[in-house]
Amino acid sequence: MTAYVVDENVPIVANDSSRPEPKAQQADVDCRLACVQALNRVVRTGIIIIDTEDEVVQAYRKYLDFRGQPGAGDAFYRHVLDNKYNRKRVRRIKVMRTADRRFEALPAALSDFDPADQIFVVLALVAREGPRILNAVDSDYSQHKAALEIAGVRVEELCPWCLKGAGAKDATETIGRARSSALNGRSAGRSRGRPRCSSSAERGHSRSTDAQNP
Repeated sequence: MTAYVVDENVPIVANDSSRPEPKAQQADVDCRLACVQALNRVVRTGIIIIDTEDEVVQAYRKYLDFRGQPGAGDAFYRHVLDNKYNRKRVRRIKVMRTADRRFEALPAALSDFDPADQIFVVLALVAREGPRILNAVDSDYSQHKAALEIAGVRVEELCPWCLKGAGAKDATETIGRARSSALNGRSAGRSRGRPRCSSSAERGHSRSTDAQNP
């Protein structure tokens, strides 16, 4: 089974599929669908990596409903809680901090990575399962792509066309391919009036905000 570290922005975006007012305004309908499909895949066939101190669970708790409803993100959170001690589905990894609360395993090249997301990177680094990180709309993974690759961290970008501050070169190379692969051939923006996120290459600047700060 494939192991995953799931940034909380993924279930947040997935939940927007069932919310009248989305929290992640920069995510379009195709991005939301990609997140729902990814979480369904993780729940059915994956192993979810969290930490023994419950930092990840606490991050989920801020935005998701422990009852598992009404959204796909809530259902994912309920799955994590129900299987917290079931190693076939969820594995709890101990991460070490220094006296000043920095992560020991975090490379110096990633010291300026968003502190709120560092736990996901560290789990990907120390877990023996070699998990990949699932990300929807947070830009810090793309901004630190080179350092992450050098450290051996794999990131699966579910919505690269919606990333805040995506560079023109990256957008040109990935936007068409990412839309088709993430959505199994469905075309983007298929319903008029629905939000459609775009890269800086398409509109020249980014107006999006991170999903963690709705």
